[in-house]
Amino acid sequence: MFPIDHEFAKVYALYVRLTKDENALSLLNNGLEKFNEGTSARIIRDHVSEIFFNYCPNCGKLARTLIIDDTTEKSMLNYANAIQIAEFTGNPNDNELLLATYLEKLKKEENIRQIDKRIWRDELKSTNQ
Repeated sequence: MFPIDHEFAKVYALYVRLTKDENALSLLNNGLEKFNEGTSARIIRDHVSEIFFNYCPNCGKLARTLIIDDTTEKSMLNYANAIQIAEFTGNPNDNELLLATYLEKLKKEENIRQIDKRIWRDELKSTNQ
């Protein structure tokens, strides 16, 4: 049948609720990872002129790009690359620039997408205590 893991189970449950079509459900036969790979390949193939990759000018590899913004709407589709900061309102006690310390920590990480960046302030507090 299907290889089972937590994420796969969530996706499968969603598909079963959305459709009983065996052709649609068969897209999950090889597991969630293969489904995601196939979906990504199709999007790139069908929308190649609309997709822009950010390559590192030094090494030519795909760059590790972060989105830093004060509105969730701007990074909704790229939440794994997003760091939300508070809006600057002129408060002289604003300390969002402490984010620079957190960015230094992220620089050492191989895969920044898998790190939960929503708690960056808490992580800074715990390392400073």
